[in-house]
Amino acid sequence: MLAVTEELLPSSLIGDAFQGGAIRIRSRRTVQLGPVHIEIRSNEADFRGFRFFSVLSPESPEPRGVKEPDFILSLCNLNVDGPWPRRELAARRDNSYRGKRMSAGYYLTDHFGAGAYLFNRGRHYWIFAEDFEPILWPYAVKYLLTLYSMEHQLLHLKAAGVAIDGQGVLLVGRGGSGKTVLLSHLCRAGAQFLSNTHALIDRQNLVGIRTAMRVRADEFFGPVIAARQLSPSVNVSEYTADPVLDLGWSSIESAPIRSVCLLDYRGAGHRLIREIDRDVLYDYMDQFSLAVNVYGLKEDLLDAVAGDVVRFSGELSRTRTRLRALIDGSRCYYLSCDAADPGNLQTICELLRSSKSKAM
Repeated sequence: MLAVTEELLPSSLIGDAFQGGAIRIRSRRTVQLGPVHIEIRSNEADFRGFRFFSVLSPESPEPRGVKEPDFILSLCNLNVDGPWPRRELAARRDNSYRGKRMSAGYYLTDHFGAGAYLFNRGRHYWIFAEDFEPILWPYAVKYLLTLYSMEHQLLHLKAAGVAIDGQGVLLVGRGGSGKTVLLSHLCRAGAQFLSNTHALIDRQNLVGIRTAMRVRADEFFGPVIAARQLSPSVNVSEYTADPVLDLGWSSIESAPIRSVCLLDYRGAGHRLIREIDRDVLYDYMDQFSLAVNVYGLKEDLLDAVAGDVVRFSGELSRTRTRLRALIDGSRCYYLSCDAADPGNLQTICELLRSSKSKAM
């Protein structure tokens, strides 16, 4: 167990209203999301948010063998210790768009709850809240991955990814389009797991981000949920499963991208597997795959460049240039079928392994 330590807060954070000026840190881990390392600190003794991550450091005050974190997140539960000076927190929280929204109880898109208070000093972020389930993964992780990608000239996408015969396959599509179904069946058929939700693209190379997956108690995952006694996810009807430890999939850190597949499941009786026009795919991915768009992070990106509209425009332009290069350098497919059907799965596997494009 981690010995309880105290994190002294900068006096500029909450002023003199908080007697003691420190958060009692009871749990601390460094989580790895591909190339990104985030140290997460909490005043909760058993911080449940760690279950959403697959690659974590040992729980110790100074983890050895772990690189210096790219970011630090200090998460203070307002229902622990205290009493906390909520009025002072509300008055001194960041004046950014996200700081204002979180103070009003809106974290990101459809995630909301009691008021939360965001502070940022360089690479260190503090969040004071009552519940971190709708904040840590829905907002903080998405934002930090996007910020990292901007700083390191990477492309951050909402996408799943596998490697087949050493070649990367990117799976994109709106919610409910069938990405998780195809990803699961491809991995069970021998593909190597790369990403299930987030993907970082370094030129034409897919860098894997291994995280816990949200799965349902259906015919496919039900036996695993029971056997592994998996923990519930944020939604009561879903559970968290580690792709490697729980599902037994083989994984790989990165792979050169060969194919991009747009999934559009329209029912078991609908079957269309063909190439897709690159301009169509670009327009679709611009809205449904680019992290800054699909996660509603444009305000955060503008604040990250201190409101400089010229820099903001330049970052967006470079992001779209990387997306265009990714699509132009890949074989592009439209998959509208039931990937659980053995015949469809075989066709898809053959298509992704073939040297020439096909239409089915």
